[in-house]
Amino acid sequence: QEQRFIELSEEVHRLNQITEALLTLSRADSGSLQLDKTEFSLSDALESFCEDAEILCLDKELTFTSNIEDDLVISADRVLVLSVLHNLVSNAIKYNEDHGDVVITASRSANEVVVEVANTGPGIPNDQRDRIFKRFDRVDDARSRQKDGFGLGLNIAMELTSVNGGVLRLLDAEGDNRTRFSVSFPLA
Repeated sequence: QEQRFIELSEEVHRLNQITEALLTLSRADSGSLQLDKTEFSLSDALESFCEDAEILCLDKELTFTSNIEDDLVISADRVLVLSVLHNLVSNAIKYNEDHGDVVITASRSANEVVVEVANTGPGIPNDQRDRIFKRFDRVDDARSRQKDGFGLGLNIAMELTSVNGGVLRLLDAEGDNRTRFSVSFPLA
């Protein structure tokens, strides 16, 4: 019975996550997503964020590397921006190969800040690259419930990026057997 209660608790947690994700998307769609835009140092926020990401990578026996340029200041909702980055890093860890790596870089480019999250792993097949930002879409190999998720994470990340004036992209693989996403925000 104890095992059954644990399973039920996990399922309730999963349903709660789906409900929260759908509520976020509904607010974004209706334009009622509350933003707390402030000017903040993305460099500082990323340094702290990367410490946590490194611990998560160590737990999965992945190598973590970061290269964060100093003085990257943006005007956005800090919580939502970090939520986007958390989604990208969580996916980079979840869909990685054994003893692979996760790399985060952040730099200034023209009038914007560009953060890239890359990982080794199975990659995203060319025929599915256009669909990954759609709701409830999951790359075929990822559809198993053995990998947590419900196909909303990248869509939510895209919406949260957009409401903060940014752009989220899946970058070309360039034959290097890596999956790379970039998220850019205007400089403050």
